Amino acid sequence: MKFAASPNRATSGTRTHLPHYSIVIEWSELDSAYVVILPEWADRYTMPVGDGDTCEDALASAQDALATFMQHAQEDGHTLPAPRTFAVAAG
Repeated sequence: MKFAASPNRATSGTRTHLPHYSIVIEWSELDSAYVVILPEWADRYTMPVGDGDTCEDALASAQDALATFMQHAQEDGHTLPAPRTFAVAAG
C-alpha cells in the first residue's frame, strides 16, 4: 500500500511546528515498505497512515498525515488528542 504525499507539508526546509505525537515506524514484509502508525490517532483513523521505502520517507509521510489530521480536526471543531508522554523512572 502506498500513500500519496500531502501538499500540506512544508518543503522550504523549515519544519512546521507539530505537537509531540508518537510516531511508530515498522518494516512491513507484506507491503515491502516501512509503515507508519500514529498511536494517539488510532481511534480516529485506520492504521497504518503512511509508508515509505526508507525510514526517512516514512517519517515524512507521518509528518504529512499529522499535519492533515490536525488541520481536519481544527476545521471540524474537534479537539486534538493528547500527546502521550514517556518518562524514565529514576533509578
